[in-house]
Formats: sequence, structure tokens, C-alpha cells
Amino acid sequence: MPARLIALLASAIPFAYLVERFRFLTDDGYITFRYARNLAEGNGLVYNIGVEPPVEGYSEFLWALLLALGIRLGVEPETFSQVLSISAGALMVVLIADLIARWFHHRPVTMVATALIVGTAPPLGVWATGGMATMPAAALAVVTFWLLERQVRRARIPEFAERSSAGAALALGLAAALLALMRSDAALLVALLLGPALLTGLIQRQRLVWKPALVATAISAAAFFAHVAWRFSVYGDWLP
Repeated sequence: MPARLIALLASAIPFAYLVERFRFLTDDGYITFRYARNLAEGNGLVYNIGVEPPVEGYSEFLWALLLALGIRLGVEPETFSQVLSISAGALMVVLIADLIARWFHHRPVTMVATALIVGTAPPLGVWATGGMATMPAAALAVVTFWLLERQVRRARIPEFAERSSAGAALALGLAAALLALMRSDAALLVALLLGPALLTGLIQRQRLVWKPALVATAISAAAFFAHVAWRFSVYGDWLP
């Protein structure tokens, strides 16, 4: 059986069980649900209609936009949030299993044990639902890391070492930008992911690493500061 399939099964099966076992909606999720409903109904991203100035009482900007889109499509946020969150969790598990299989394929016991640690981690199963952006943000962080790790591997292959890819840089930038917008504190995570890749790529003169990291930094920073400017124009505050 291929290593990737073994790692995937070892992580995905217990993860799916925990998702079903702990499926719930936290009361904090309903704060964002209310903002999203007001936005979907044309009243803006506000908690109470007609209050001036409005208050940014949510911490998950992109999540509120996605839930508003679901409401416009006729899907209640209680349902749509869980569909999106479980899908994000599944994607995260698949990518982590792929990393585990690549890193430990020559050590099958370590590979299976590591995959089981991921799949049986209760916080992953719990927050795969809940109604908040916890799992989508975590999944975007893993996507960003997975894309960075792929660039590092490609940089070690002679035929790829001097070849840059605009598509890879844009994909990395999109993932980082979405992460920066998903949660108010996620910009720090973007910096922790892209910063080391940018610095080590420059130090080691690996263009296939530092160039995509630089492009991704520029894209995510543009998205972040555009959101900050929008926040100030709407709520009158630079910080949430």
C-alpha cells in the first residue's frame, strides 16, 4: 500500500470519528452569524442596524464574508459554517498526511504513529465544527506551509533550482492573503511562515524559495493593509 494512502487513512479515519463525536456550535459563533446576516441583507457588516459608529465586534473578517455569501445563497450559517469548517479540516488532514508520508516514508512505524497523533488530536476534531474560523484559519496556515515546503524541495533539484514559477508565487500569495484576512491575529502567523522562508532563501541564495516568499509577502501585506484601511473607514479604529 502506498505510503501516502497509509498516512492518510491513519489520520483521516480517527479525525472523521472525532468530528462526528464532538460536532457542536459555540455561542461565540452566533456573533459572526449576526454580522453576516446583516451584511447579506444589505445592512452592512454591523451587529445592530442604525448604531453609529458601528462596532467591530467580530474577529473573523473573511469568515463573516463567506457566511454572508452562504446566506445570500439560501444556506443558513449554522449549516454553512460547519460545511466549510469540516471541509477545511479534511483538506488540512490530507496535506499533513502528505507531508508525513514524504518525511517518514522510509520509517513506516514513525510515519503511521505520526499520522495517528494528528488524526486522534481532540482539538482538531472539536474545532472542525464550532461555527468559527478556527479550522479554516488552521487549514490556510497548513496550505501556506505545504506550498513553502514544496518550493524548498524543488530548490534542491538541479533542474528546478534556477527556475522561478509565477504560478507558485501567486498560489502562495493567495493562501497567505486569505489567511491574513481570516482572523484578526492571523497576520502574525503569516509573518512567522513567510519570514523564515524569505530570510533563509536569501541567505542560501535559493531564488526558488525567496522570490515566491517575497511575492507572497507583498500580496498578503497588500490584503492586510487594505483591510486595515477599510476597517478605519467603517469603524473608526485601526485595530479590531
